[in-house]
Amino acid sequence: MTSETRSGIPPEHDHEEPESPKVSFGEFLKARRAALDKSQRQMGLKSGHLSQIESGAIPKVSPFTLLELAEVYEFSLSELVNSATIDEELVTSARAILIGEAVMGLSESDRQAIVEPLHIEGVF
Repeated sequence: MTSETRSGIPPEHDHEEPESPKVSFGEFLKARRAALDKSQRQMGLKSGHLSQIESGAIPKVSPFTLLELAEVYEFSLSELVNSATIDEELVTSARAILIGEAVMGLSESDRQAIVEPLHIEGVF
């Protein structure tokens, strides 16, 4: 007879896989840049600014800067949220900017067809 926990699951199977701990936003960027095998200068942005962000001296960036970093460091916002500790409001704002940019290229009727079901006021 095997021993079971209260849940009825044998002890060797009664555990969840631990989630990978999230790293800071700066550590995420630094590791990402290393994976791209690029120096800060090769990233195409001001290396002093990148250095401050990667070191944590600048802990929070604007949504526009976040989108620029996502493009340069080649990561998706979803990947960032799953891997790094980041302000969810910042990511939400960045996603809203992306949606706005995508929708602006559409006709007025197409924009309304997309925006109205989302119940977002004051977008257009």
